[in-house]
Amino acid sequence: MPKTKKTSLKVQFINAKDKLDFYKNLEPKNKARLITGLSAYYQKMLMSNLSRDEIVEVIEYLDPDTATDLIQKVPKKEQEKIIEKVNDSLKKDITFLSKFNPNTVGGLMDVNYILIDKDTKIEKIHSLTLKHERRTGKFPTILVTKEGKLLGELPAYLLPVLRKGDFVNKHIKKVVLIKHSANEKNLLRLIKKHKHKKIVVIGDEKQVLGILNADDILDYLTKQTGKSLYKFAGVHSEEDIFDPVTKKVENRYPWLIINLFTAFLATLVISFFEDTIANFIYLAAYMPVITGMGGNAGTQTLAVTIRGLALNEINNNNAWGIIKKEALTGLATGTIVGIIAATVALIFNLNMLLGLIIFLAMVVNLINAGIFGAAIPLVLKKLGKDPATSATIFITTATDIVGFFVFLWLAKMLL
Repeated sequence: MPKTKKTSLKVQFINAKDKLDFYKNLEPKNKARLITGLSAYYQKMLMSNLSRDEIVEVIEYLDPDTATDLIQKVPKKEQEKIIEKVNDSLKKDITFLSKFNPNTVGGLMDVNYILIDKDTKIEKIHSLTLKHERRTGKFPTILVTKEGKLLGELPAYLLPVLRKGDFVNKHIKKVVLIKHSANEKNLLRLIKKHKHKKIVVIGDEKQVLGILNADDILDYLTKQTGKSLYKFAGVHSEEDIFDPVTKKVENRYPWLIINLFTAFLATLVISFFEDTIANFIYLAAYMPVITGMGGNAGTQTLAVTIRGLALNEINNNNAWGIIKKEALTGLATGTIVGIIAATVALIFNLNMLLGLIIFLAMVVNLINAGIFGAAIPLVLKKLGKDPATSATIFITTATDIVGFFVFLWLAKMLL
């Protein structure tokens, strides 16, 4: 029987030049499809390595909103030169969209719509939608006006069934409006109130400027969630998983230094009870349990409070009530997990007093976690600071210090 050769799989890492060459050899349509799926970091890196003509070739396969976002990855002076090279239709849309602050609704909208008068004939509407679709590759939202005033939307699904003699005004559906200058909070509030509805963006004179579709809103919310998670963890929002080590270190080390100093505060508390720990060495095994549960409970409360602040559900009238409710929640959850932890300690250490100490420390620290988890983001918000960026550090410090102190003080008094 002949011997079979063993085949070894060789992992080959593709360098940046090979990646760029691979991209440049793709068809323009595939280039456009690929670049939209990349992270912001790689989009910026790729755009900086393409010539103006290559960039124009790519963005002319994209819708105006996506093309605008991509062009904004290059320096301002270069943006103007690229826009000058694109076709007139796309140039007009990109120039228009570039005027709006990317952090507002205006920076999020697209221009995939047509305006028709309520007396427009059905065959004319068919012609206008077909013309728009040929130009942009997308079927437009059909908005109906009367003397320049927006009346609502003509649902696209009605077009095939409408007859030439039908009147458009019988089929107009109301639309949700939002100003172009609205910020994140305004948009989130509107989405919550009008779920699953298309939103029309209007200007200062109530003129139609653009459309927010479900996919635009979903993309926006996904990005905002990602940013919140980055902030929550103390990571720079622009950091990408494939960033160089130096950039990762630069973005993260300030938070780690702050955490280091707060950790020393907790260590200082422990140093006050060195004799107690030396006499009852098994206390060291339960200290991380008390503080760990407090930190987790505080983070849960923090997440709910930040969400309430983002949606404008918390104000001066109900803030104190929210803190009290979270404290009571801490009392209830602390009692539950405290009983479980005390039972475990009783089984392994056969010490009723130790079980009582663990129970009381757990209850106190989870009440503490509820109070600080709700109060700290409210205080930071009042001071004009972003709660998601720094609240976790203060909450962890509070639960560590209180958790260690209560647990060790009770042990000193009772054991």
